[in-house]
Amino acid sequence: MGRFEGQRIGLRESGTNRLIIAYPFTVTGSDEQIKRRVRTWFYLVTCSAECLLPNTFVDFLNEEEIEKYA
Repeated sequence: MGRFEGQRIGLRESGTNRLIIAYPFTVTGSDEQIKRRVRTWFYLVTCSAECLLPNTFVDFLNEEEIEKYA
């Protein structure tokens, strides 16, 4: 079990830590599997993902973000 498993997560912009998108599904698997799944999903649903993905990382949502995007 990875540290992301069962948590609310999303993609953040490197450098600013700005939340780009919250992942809407329940996550299971190892951290690497989860990171790959989130990044692949973002690529499939977002036209500009190709440009944004190199500068993003998967991270936990904070309480305010969970309330806003839940």
